[in-house]
Amino acid sequence: SSPQDASTLISSVDWGLGNLVNLEVMNLYNNKLSGQIPSELSKLANLEVLQLSGNSFSGCMPEGLRDIKHNDLHVYLLPSCEEEIEQSPCVTGTAVPDATNTGLISDCEALLASRDILTDTTTLNWSTETPITEWDGITLQGNPARVAWLNIRGAGLGGSVPPELGRLSNLTYLNLRNNGLNGPIPTELGRLTNLRYLGLNNNKLSGPIPDLRNLTNLEQLYLSNNDLSGTLPDWLGSLTKVREFWLWGNELSGPIPDLSGMTGLVRLKLQSNELTGGIPASFGEMNDLVYLYLHDNSLIGEIPSELGDMDSLRYLWLHTNELEGGIPPELANLSNLVDLNLHSNNMTGGIPAELGEMTNLTRLRLHRNALTGNIPVELGDLENLRFMWLHGNMLSGQIPADLGSLTNLERLWLSENNLSGPIPTELGELGSHSLVQWRLADNQLSGCVPPGLTAIEDSDFTGLGLEVCEDS
Repeated sequence: SSPQDASTLISSVDWGLGNLVNLEVMNLYNNKLSGQIPSELSKLANLEVLQLSGNSFSGCMPEGLRDIKHNDLHVYLLPSCEEEIEQSPCVTGTAVPDATNTGLISDCEALLASRDILTDTTTLNWSTETPITEWDGITLQGNPARVAWLNIRGAGLGGSVPPELGRLSNLTYLNLRNNGLNGPIPTELGRLTNLRYLGLNNNKLSGPIPDLRNLTNLEQLYLSNNDLSGTLPDWLGSLTKVREFWLWGNELSGPIPDLSGMTGLVRLKLQSNELTGGIPASFGEMNDLVYLYLHDNSLIGEIPSELGDMDSLRYLWLHTNELEGGIPPELANLSNLVDLNLHSNNMTGGIPAELGEMTNLTRLRLHRNALTGNIPVELGDLENLRFMWLHGNMLSGQIPADLGSLTNLERLWLSENNLSGPIPTELGELGSHSLVQWRLADNQLSGCVPPGLTAIEDSDFTGLGLEVCEDS
């Protein structure tokens, strides 16, 4: 006969197991079995060990199985089969017209149990007298049909996240963002092994991040802008398919774990928390990461030179931390980087001349550190640069005339340093290109101000105390 895959076997009518009358141990955990658990198992009078966890069974629990001496059936929040068909209000009403679709009946009951937990001020039309196909935010898929999508975003929900949602075993998309939900994220969501999208951001959720390590199909995980606390769990590195991971705007503390196992990650947003410790060098192994946002935390130590290995990186935001040491010249290897943001740290040493090789850079923000030395002439090679903010450091020497080559520059801030000498006439020519804002005061500049600069209204010209140069 042609081979059948396990999911076909499991839903077939007869496993032929009823004949195995002497069977004492059955171990099928951690497979990909799905569908209804066969009722024949309850005929095996000698069965003492039954292990079925780590699968995706749905529907109802055959009578007697929970009485087997050693079983792990507690992981399945399934109603018993006899109760379900006879008593389920989902069947006696009009919500689920097909009394044989035990999986959908189970979904229906889980949602009815969730309804009044989710809602506080608003109401959902989930009821036994309304077909489940017409329920707010619910989408069915598959044959037989199951609840696959639950999407109630921005609906003014004021309750909490119901643990009963963990019974929706075929759910692939769960979006409750932009509501007023409070309380913890229930650990039961960790059973939704088919989930690809989890959006709980922009609520008032509190407590720790629950154990979601079994959500191995997850691609998008949004928990940002809540009141979550505790530390970042080590198991996050096992979510290999996650592309978007947003945790910003919580009260998370402790160190950043090694996340290099998240090999699919494109966008990581951990900013605006209370994270401490250093930046893991293992970020250098994350070749698909495009956005790395770690700003507005309490991170310490030096920036690892390994970050220069992140081939796809375009946005590196490490500002507003307590980082120290020099700017690693290896960052110049980030050939795709468009935004380097290191401001408001305790960085020391000079600006590496190698940064002039980052020709895709549009924003360079190194202000509010303790950087010393000259402004490298090589920064004049940053042909796409639009923002250069170097103010509030201890830079010395003269302003390089080479900065006059930055014809796309819109904002130039060099104020509050120890710069001396004249303002290069070449800077005046930037006014005829893109420059709309400049700050040069609080230095020891001398001479006169090129008229091309004084024509730009948004400046600190008066704070310089210098005359306008006469046109030669």
